[in-house]
Amino acid sequence: MVQHLSPDYKSLMVELLSKKTKMSVQRVEDGLEVMANCVYLIPPKKNMTIFHGKLYLKDQVISNRGINLPIDLFFKSLAEDQTDKSIGIILSGTGSDGMQGGVQHQGAGRYGDGADRGERQI
Repeated sequence: MVQHLSPDYKSLMVELLSKKTKMSVQRVEDGLEVMANCVYLIPPKKNMTIFHGKLYLKDQVISNRGINLPIDLFFKSLAEDQTDKSIGIILSGTGSDGMQGGVQHQGAGRYGDGADRGERQI
């Protein structure tokens, strides 16, 4: 799960999700191998990619426009690494993060979003 988090925000998402699912819920550590039936959460101040079925973390680098697009970054790596063995879901939001990565993910054969079919922007 890739969320937009303020660098100073203390997320309780691991604790909240753990109460609502039987799946394992954990914060990602660099090099973590992805397993079935697990929920992985990006830690604050990090960007995440997947390569050969492992999750990798890097410190966020804010562009010269002052933005960070962690969802785009992850979806692009997901499309390249997992091609048709993955699904991407975007749950709400008002910005454009996820749109470019979603296009790449869709091109790899999979795409889903939280919007009604008539509301999709891709």
